[in-house]
Amino acid sequence: MSTTVAPEPPVTVQELRTVDLFEELDDAQLAEWVPVARTYRVPAGEIIAEQGEETRGLQLLLQGDAQATIIDEAGTSEPVSRHKAPTWMGAIATLTEGSLGVRMRAEHDCRV
Repeated sequence: MSTTVAPEPPVTVQELRTVDLFEELDDAQLAEWVPVARTYRVPAGEIIAEQGEETRGLQLLLQGDAQATIIDEAGTSEPVSRHKAPTWMGAIATLTEGSLGVRMRAEHDCRV
């Protein structure tokens, strides 16, 4: 899967508040996410998630930018989207219990 460094300090309600996925939740509801969220850093250039592999679940990009790329059977890559923090990634694959349809690579150092 991805290359990561040591776990980061816990996510905070204030950080979660910045992600549009949670805009309809109040602080008490957001606080329920804090103990189950695990944060980590991914250095620029490293893979956050690999196309076709099982996802880690919903991932929140709290800092940095990530590039989504489709890799074809010949190994050619095609950029399809860019994710800029704060945002979320992998929700559809998580909900469908499928694999991620793209490779996610950190363009800049990321906190996920």
